[in-house]
Order: sequence, then structure tokens, then C-alpha cells
Amino acid sequence: MDKTKTSQKPKRSLQPRKKAKPYDPMAKLLDKAFTLEAIFECLMKGDVKGAKEVFKNYLWAVNKAKLARNAHVPRSTIVHCLEHENPTMDTFFKLMSA
Repeated sequence: MDKTKTSQKPKRSLQPRKKAKPYDPMAKLLDKAFTLEAIFECLMKGDVKGAKEVFKNYLWAVNKAKLARNAHVPRSTIVHCLEHENPTMDTFFKLMSA
């Protein structure tokens, strides 16, 4: 069998290129409604580890000093939640309602 000849010139796509939309992941991480919805969905599916990870990502993104002032909890409590990933429900509700 003979080899098929291929063109040496690269082909161009017929569709025009679309510009990528700017995306800011921090905006989603800081959105309380989105975070609570994600935590609720994880808990409904029985994924406690996923819910803790969503909460940890929210705490990582938020301004911890401002959150501590608004929630009336020590900043060390927030840092403890980040390190140990096991906040009490009382702490969780205080931080999410602030």
C-alpha cells in the first residue's frame, strides 16, 4: 500500500476564535450563598468530608480578621478550624451567619 500524502501546511479552523471570558475564582469562593448551597448539597449526599472541604476553602478565601470581628469569635478559632477541619456546629453557624 502506498502512503497517503499529507499537506505540510497547517490547516486553519473555519470558525472564528472567541475570546475567553475573564473568570475570578475568588468571587465564587467568597459568595456565601454559593458556599452554603455547596455545603448543603454535600450534606444531602452524605459527603461530610466534601462539606468540610468547602467550608475550609471559604475560610481560606475570606478575610479572617474581618470575619472574626463580625462573628464575635477569636481569630484563633478560625485558624483552628482551618488546621483541624472539625469545627463545632456552633462555630460553623456563627462564621457562616457573619
